[in-house]
Amino acid sequence: MTKIYHCPNCGGELRFEPESQTCHCDYCQSQISLAELTKNNQKQPQLFREPPQHYYCPACGAEIFTKETTLATFCCYCHNPVIISDRLYDKREPDGIIPFQISRQEAINRFLDWRKGKWFTAKGFAAPKQLEKITGLYLPYWLSEGEVNVQLNAKASASHSWQNGNVRYTEVSEYQIVREGSISFQHIFHQALNHDEAKLLTCIQSFDYSQLKPFDMAYLAGFLAEQKDIEQNSIALSLDKELRQYSESLLMRTVQGYDRVYSCQYQIDLVNTDSRYVLLPVWLLSYPYHGRNYLFALNGQTGAVYGELPLSRGKFCGLFGTVFTAVSLLSFIIGGLL
Repeated sequence: MTKIYHCPNCGGELRFEPESQTCHCDYCQSQISLAELTKNNQKQPQLFREPPQHYYCPACGAEIFTKETTLATFCCYCHNPVIISDRLYDKREPDGIIPFQISRQEAINRFLDWRKGKWFTAKGFAAPKQLEKITGLYLPYWLSEGEVNVQLNAKASASHSWQNGNVRYTEVSEYQIVREGSISFQHIFHQALNHDEAKLLTCIQSFDYSQLKPFDMAYLAGFLAEQKDIEQNSIALSLDKELRQYSESLLMRTVQGYDRVYSCQYQIDLVNTDSRYVLLPVWLLSYPYHGRNYLFALNGQTGAVYGELPLSRGKFCGLFGTVFTAVSLLSFIIGGLL
């Protein structure tokens, strides 16, 4: 089953608008709050055990072709935003979502600002037709938290030297180091989609998680969205390893002022861990150039930027040729004067 949110005033299709944090109707210009949409579109329990294989646009009836992980897309015929609600099946609905805070136009403006001064980029990288391809996408991640009981036993030494006449003395003191306590971790970040796009947010993941909202499908309207294909049990070993590494690092930061620390023994017990499945917003722009796909990514909440630049060989060679010609001419003039 696919879903389009319709305006209660005129019946037009609604899109989520980052600037106002409401759903906007392009036809009658109505602003509809998510609370109002939720009231008019009460969630029905999802009883599907397997997602259907074929989907059709509710607006024009065209068949929708998507990847298995796609939650929200656009109809390629009528261009209406389409949410594939059946894929939120069997407890696969996200626990939370950070809605887009940055609009499409602002994302384009930030891309153009980021590109300024980068003279050797390929000509078409910032062309108007290329900028039309910028895409707002929700990507799935696991946000984990945990509490760890820790203990460190180690030995340390510190030396002190002084001079008395012609004799230099060195005193070495030995210490037994003991640290005990508990550490709480929050917002440990793991990708929940086995795709290269999901790796991008590791470069721009400075999200404000206090703005995490309960999931509502209306946030997806007008954007693309992917669902998880990496389950919580698949990240358990990685989470365990990270918590232990973080704990050891934090314990060692408490051991200062010694010349040498050795014989370190750690006791780290994970008391409790939990993970939430969330959708996070990113603006993406890709550019194929000489057999490689270059990506620009913008955090859809904070505006943090990551980008790869396609360097134009023609521009670089042109500059080299200009410099070489100028140097040769200057050498010729100087040689003539001599």
